[in-house]
Amino acid sequence: MSTFIRNYRVLVSFGLLMCGLFYSSFSSAGLCVVPKEVGTWVNSDPNTNGVTKVVIEMVCEDTPIYNCSGNICSVTYSVTPRYYVKVWGKCSPSDCYWGRVEGRRTSANWQNFFYNQGFATRDVWAQIWSGSDAWLRVIIDTHFTDSSGRADYRIDNWFKRL
Repeated sequence: MSTFIRNYRVLVSFGLLMCGLFYSSFSSAGLCVVPKEVGTWVNSDPNTNGVTKVVIEMVCEDTPIYNCSGNICSVTYSVTPRYYVKVWGKCSPSDCYWGRVEGRRTSANWQNFFYNQGFATRDVWAQIWSGSDAWLRVIIDTHFTDSSGRADYRIDNWFKRL
């Protein structure tokens, strides 16, 4: 076999190996399925006195799993979806930003997020309407913790995709 062919095979084999190593670290991110709730949503009632806008995000993270036997270890990666929400409430002169919090996806396909705003805690629930990807139902349960005597309440609104 000529030196050229041998060198060519070694070079191609090395190139394929490097491509496999390089792309394998990114390939697992494709296993995350982006839920339909991800996006920017505005309240369908432009005159609302409550929540005006909701942004739902998802980030895929590679979580390392270490397996060791004696002094020999291997690493595999598990893809973990992480869910976040940003909420804006009606304020004047501009809407109030509640911040960004991490949440979870329930077995009933609801997104659930928790805010502790000091004076109140809020559970935010969001789910895409089964009839159309253009509508998001958002339920917010507010529990006052500031001894003000205000009654807890629930809002149940529909949001349109922006």
